[in-house]
Amino acid sequence: MTIHSSIEAELELRHRRRTNRQLIAPLYWKDWCTTLFPKYFKYDFAPHHEELWEWIESIQPGIKPKTFIGIWDRGGAKSTSAETACVRIGSKKVRRYGLYVCSTQAKADGHVETVGNMLESKPYANYYSRMSQRAVNKYGSSKGWRHNRLITQNGFALDAFGLDSGLRGAKIEDARPDFIIIDDVDEQFDSPATTLKKMRVITDAIIPAGSDDCAILFIQNLIHSESVASRLVDGRADFMRNRILSGPHPAVRNLEYVWDREEERYIVTGGDPLWSARSLDDVQSKIDDWGLSAYLREAQHEVERTGGIWDHIEWIHLALEELPSFKEVCVAVDPAVTSTDESNSQGISIGGIDQRNILHGLYFWEGIDTPENALERAIYEGYKYGARFCVVETDQGGDTWESVYTIAVGKVLKRLQDEWWSVNPGADIRRLPVFSLPRFKGDKAGAGNGPKIERNGQLLASYETGGVKHMLGTHTMIEKALRRFPTEPLDLADSWWWVWKELGGGKRTVRAFGVGGGR
Repeated sequence: MTIHSSIEAELELRHRRRTNRQLIAPLYWKDWCTTLFPKYFKYDFAPHHEELWEWIESIQPGIKPKTFIGIWDRGGAKSTSAETACVRIGSKKVRRYGLYVCSTQAKADGHVETVGNMLESKPYANYYSRMSQRAVNKYGSSKGWRHNRLITQNGFALDAFGLDSGLRGAKIEDARPDFIIIDDVDEQFDSPATTLKKMRVITDAIIPAGSDDCAILFIQNLIHSESVASRLVDGRADFMRNRILSGPHPAVRNLEYVWDREEERYIVTGGDPLWSARSLDDVQSKIDDWGLSAYLREAQHEVERTGGIWDHIEWIHLALEELPSFKEVCVAVDPAVTSTDESNSQGISIGGIDQRNILHGLYFWEGIDTPENALERAIYEGYKYGARFCVVETDQGGDTWESVYTIAVGKVLKRLQDEWWSVNPGADIRRLPVFSLPRFKGDKAGAGNGPKIERNGQLLASYETGGVKHMLGTHTMIEKALRRFPTEPLDLADSWWWVWKELGGGKRTVRAFGVGGGR
């Protein structure tokens, strides 16, 4: 907002006060933010801020927008933007009832309280008198303006919800939440089991509570490699798929620093801050206060655990349309026997070997699930990529795996048949295709294959000679798994070794098979 326009706005404000008329707020969101909330918006907007506000401005009644996932640095105005978004959405009357979701009820209450303070602030009240006042009943008592709920005179409502509490009262009269803010749900010391529980609450309680046109904003920094945010970024989370992904945006690109022996601290020597509110002096101050590792984690999204031996590898990537034809495709599963919070992860890898004996990684997945579900996933995805075999490490469970595999094959066949009928309703049953699924192939890691570290070293040698490429998609999963080796979980890296072994083990002579029955 220019000095000239600021003077004009102030003169207009004084005139309307004298004539007892409601002020008209600026239409453009930047002017709206700086005019109504000057204390919050002192700096220019960074490109990722603008990306979020363009999404906010695109929200229309009755139309469900893509979910916006903002992975921004700590102190990068994540919560300020989310809280102001609540006010903007309510002011424009494009949504009526929102949920503000955090990891704990106390955090969510704090954000709702901040939104309430914004609504009651004098600059805002000058433009939106009904929105700035509390709704009251016929007796003059407040309908709801508490630490966890606010309702304004124009009918706008906002509820606070913590993942550590039950979802109660997620309805105002006949309205279901039509926008949801998910902010600050991850915490540094969350275990993988805790993260999975949080994701279940989000997918089973929060998102289904929304209206058909519900607008969802998820905003967070990565914090750690197993967080909800990390899983949304790398594809391990299977929800919020129709989305706009903003980030991960670090506070500083190309950050450089050195250890100063005399001062005994890290000195920032270079970098490009993404936002004008940042400066290298500010970065230096935070590193001095927080410590380097905390700053890299919280502000730079450097959360991956690495083992060192893979740090020098430069991954070779290909897009789907760049893939060659394959002599053979294989899927492999490194399964866990149980799916409890204390059990190991399951790892699934799919790869194909081309005519030049280059191994291509096509699909990767790891997570805690039942053995049956892991096998069903492996068979289904293996079929899609044309795998003839599914290698299952049978060190735990022995011959039982083959019978479990047979049951999983039956379920996948049923799924594929149902999918075919859904796109061919009323077709002659004789047209139903024969689905050629990957065949079971059990193997034991201890049967002359060496320990995990030895096997991982064999795989590393193929990467060092340019013998392995990754298709873009789920590639980040295997790259993270290899970077952190030998830090657990090791299951995905091990399943990828099984694919490598089945398709020739890095040898330059690989038997030529016809590709199995994928689509």
